Amino acid sequence: MERRDHGEGQRPDRSEVRPQAQSPPLDYDAEADWINQRQLADLLGIAPETASRWAGTGKLGIFEHGMIGAGHRKYSRQLVREYQALKIQQAQARMRNALGKDGTSARP
Repeated sequence: MERRDHGEGQRPDRSEVRPQAQSPPLDYDAEADWINQRQLADLLGIAPETASRWAGTGKLGIFEHGMIGAGHRKYSRQLVREYQALKIQQAQARMRNALGKDGTSARP
């Protein structure tokens, strides 16, 4: 992310802190990628009510598609899957570190 120095006590404008944009693959179909909140809840393994609460507090913003359809939030199936793959990789790395390279515990 790009950040600018604003001096002590100053907060950056949200428009000044932006994630690096990535181009979607050429075969990307945005409409096929859109999922609703209930489908998102199913992918995340949470209750639809929990998804609704989390959406209200902004916890699901990282999955938002960026397109609003008929006043309803739309989410990206691809972003959910990428997030889940990242979390699995992080958990595997923590497990490898905890076990050590030879598969035994690194702790005495």
